Amino acid sequence: MLGTTGAHPSFGHVPHPVQPGRAAGGSSAGSAVAVAAGLASVAIGTDTLGSTRIPAAFCGVFGLRPTPGEVSCHGIVPALPRLDTVGLLSRSLDDLAVLLAVLRGHDPADPRSRRRQVPLAPPDWEPRGLRCGVLADAAQLGTEPAVVERFEADLAAVRTALGKLEAIPLAGLELPRLRRQALLMMEAQLACLPAAELEGASARLNTMLEFARSRSAVHYALADRALDTAVVEARRLFERTDVLLLPTVTQEPPPLGAEEPSHLANLCSFASLAGCPALSLPRPGGLGLSLVGPPGSDLRLLELGEILAAVLDGAADTEQGDPG
Repeated sequence: MLGTTGAHPSFGHVPHPVQPGRAAGGSSAGSAVAVAAGLASVAIGTDTLGSTRIPAAFCGVFGLRPTPGEVSCHGIVPALPRLDTVGLLSRSLDDLAVLLAVLRGHDPADPRSRRRQVPLAPPDWEPRGLRCGVLADAAQLGTEPAVVERFEADLAAVRTALGKLEAIPLAGLELPRLRRQALLMMEAQLACLPAAELEGASARLNTMLEFARSRSAVHYALADRALDTAVVEARRLFERTDVLLLPTVTQEPPPLGAEEPSHLANLCSFASLAGCPALSLPRPGGLGLSLVGPPGSDLRLLELGEILAAVLDGAADTEQGDPG
């Protein structure tokens, strides 16, 4: 099931567990809904350009995109091997950490699996000593005003728990253009699947495959080179910051049946294109707060996520007048 809203061409929409009439997010909608509805404590999905983190945000659960190569992708249908990861979902960060510990490790059957070439750093961050990058131009990346307002409120709530904050603009990286380049590569990869696996493909998928077949190897190579700019930019970014904070999604869950927003994965795409781990914390209204770190910082993100989630929960209790 392709797409960011959770719509299946044969079976319709995956129902949202909390907001009837709203999209559950995609493409790993079923996994996120199962966790949010209490049908499972944890679940796995796939995350190429945000397909785990988007439904995690919409459904109000935690979602982790691990460092690529840390969890084997053997057995999943490849979308774009350069960017593909197994995504992890849970209602608890503790459970997410256990799931990561169980799944990670070298797998000879996965050509991109590594023998701990990027060891996962221990959770040894001192939050108040962190150099925190904060997305400075969310609106220029298609983020709606309500999401920007939620993000700014969250930053105000967690500011005292963090160290130095630095505004980081990403619009100059042209994430929508790079995401389109990644989609071309994904379409080409899907077009390589055996014909039997493409039987019954939706009209949308067939259109994507035909577009890929109309392109040349040069187009693919140019797209691959374009994606390298995100990797280099991330290396420069994490030389001066330890973690980047940004909204997970650009808007609230859209109504079922609405046209799929073209900008929904813009913010998620940075971690994917740059080859970085990313953790999405659930926020009210089907939104999310994302933490992105350099490759190998998965455990640190989980630790920091635990701290920030506790601070945000405390702030919400204060706003509601809860004496506890």
